[in-house]
Amino acid sequence: MHSPPTSRRPARLWVVTILDMLIGLLVVAFIAFLSTSERVPNDAKPAFADTVPAVVLASLLIVFSVLALAGRSWARRALLIVATLHFGSIILQNALPLLGLSESISPTRKLTTNVIRNSISLGINWWALTSSVTLAFFAPKLPPSAGA
Repeated sequence: MHSPPTSRRPARLWVVTILDMLIGLLVVAFIAFLSTSERVPNDAKPAFADTVPAVVLASLLIVFSVLALAGRSWARRALLIVATLHFGSIILQNALPLLGLSESISPTRKLTTNVIRNSISLGINWWALTSSVTLAFFAPKLPPSAGA
């Protein structure tokens, strides 16, 4: 006998969405702190145009994580795209100086660590959001057939 399919949220979906929400909140909080704090010298404050893409991506990471956790199939795809853009852009920003294609004042060890950490975050998102368990959770739920 086959047991009926479960509609429980996979643990990997919980983990990835909570991590993405926390990362998004940290990014927004950090940018708000940098932009508004009197402790940060004006020379070190980011320009408004530089913060907008980061805040938008971080906010979308939060919103789509909540919606994916709520079971919206389209939000799972949107979260995958936003996570790829968010973590991919950070990987690119840190990899370019390592490849000698741009300058950075950060030490090589820190850049390498950032590339690895964000690659892991991106990999976890792809693994969790494209796994067969997660896809089964987001599959359209068909009502039981009358003849079965």
